[in-house]
Amino acid sequence: MTAQQPRKDHTGYIKSCLEVLKNDKKAIFTAAGYAEKTVAYLFNLRGPGASQKPCNAIIEGAPATLR
Repeated sequence: MTAQQPRKDHTGYIKSCLEVLKNDKKAIFTAAGYAEKTVAYLFNLRGPGASQKPCNAIIEGAPATLR
């Protein structure tokens, strides 16, 4: 699988996500909270004083609508 080749189950995955968002208006906030905790955990694994450059590169490379 490459960036140009979507997963075989991509459509079903997106459909299930949209169904959750449709049925639970707070789901996006719950997911964002889990994502924030995950990022904090991963930064913690890197140790004190670790560079954030790889993460900044990802953010800078993201479409403007996602920043």
